[in-house]
Amino acid sequence: DSLASRIRALGAVAQPPIYLGVSVRAETARGTELFTAGMRAYVDARYQNAVASLRSARAAGIAGAATPFFVGASLLVLSDASGAAEEFARVIGMGDTPYLAEAHYYRAKALLRLNQTNAALGELERAIQSGVEPMKGAALSLRDSLRVLREP
Repeated sequence: DSLASRIRALGAVAQPPIYLGVSVRAETARGTELFTAGMRAYVDARYQNAVASLRSARAAGIAGAATPFFVGASLLVLSDASGAAEEFARVIGMGDTPYLAEAHYYRAKALLRLNQTNAALGELERAIQSGVEPMKGAALSLRDSLRVLREP
């Protein structure tokens, strides 16, 4: 069992982020329908369908952080760590949204799956600095686990 595989294991997601429902606006009703279908698929653990519907919703004009956040979460569950990291970076780039702390945390998970430990530590620090619970506590725990693994 190599260090790299143990670090990758820290990036596993036992339970994907919970969707509590958010209102969305789109230039077309079609965008809203696609978003709703994507989130229904996400809640039903049909992550491939969620990704397809949510990407279509984005193309149809759905804006905001929920769409890239749940695309990223779905990709992470589907073991597409690179795609997940990219989607969470989109959320982070949107600034102060309700998804910011979680995006840092789950982007760290994706980066751990890619064995990018230093970048993951940076994301965890940003999640910790956000002060938002329960993400702050989860990020502290994951950071400490990572540090223990990396100690010589």
